Amino acid sequence: MPPANVSFNFGYFPLEVDEKEFGMSRDELQSALQKYNVFTRRYFYPLVPDFACYRCLSVKDPLTTARSVAARILTLPIYDSLDLGDVERICVIIADLGARKGKRQL
Repeated sequence: MPPANVSFNFGYFPLEVDEKEFGMSRDELQSALQKYNVFTRRYFYPLVPDFACYRCLSVKDPLTTARSVAARILTLPIYDSLDLGDVERICVIIADLGARKGKRQL
């Protein structure tokens, strides 16, 4: 439970896509959703040290965990006028895509 003084803005709806469990990668899911006019964004991508302006800085840590997480996070559309029917449609599409791959659904 978050502290009482924390309030959320609900500005993002991130999913962590486990390729082995879901049956497709984050990028494959993103491409599949585009075919249904569901436009998502990769989150934490690219990592800050991968931006051209930071590449010259020496980073000793290979950032293995950060890179792994960045490769799995996809944010779904969320905005104030998003209709509940569209939310349900997006959920059904994702569940169907996972089921087609013969894997457990999200």
